[in-house]
Amino acid sequence: TAEDINGLDAGGTVMVSPAQGKGFPVDKIPSSEVDTVLLFATGSGISPIKAVLESGVLGTRKHIQLFYGTRSEDETAYQPSIAAWTDKGVKVTQVFSSGKQYVQSELEKQLDDGLLTAGAESKVGVLLCGHKDMCVAVTELLTAKGVPKENIL
Repeated sequence: TAEDINGLDAGGTVMVSPAQGKGFPVDKIPSSEVDTVLLFATGSGISPIKAVLESGVLGTRKHIQLFYGTRSEDETAYQPSIAAWTDKGVKVTQVFSSGKQYVQSELEKQLDDGLLTAGAESKVGVLLCGHKDMCVAVTELLTAKGVPKENIL
């Protein structure tokens, strides 16, 4: 877990497995049709999202926002990267479950505050990686707002 990794001393040993999966099919949300990309990650699910953010594969978009849920700031992987992502125009919303806050509840709050403009839902692409309950809840919230299910990867 991220907690175990954060607790290692310098030079500690970490066992890893080979890369799994085929990656996100971001060609399904081309920049010519999708100008807003919402990314959701909890825990170690940030690693594939980090790869997407840093690869440049998203190209130029009007709005890119990351919702990143961890237990606490001290247990947040890639904390130094967050400033770099922000500097590149990514809006980063951190949510800490130790304070009983969750990614899906933060999304719901921002949707109520006008995160998505009426009529623009079809121009939204979504990448999810993390806890199953979070992925299900986020998908339900966004599809209820009109985001096409095929735009949720």
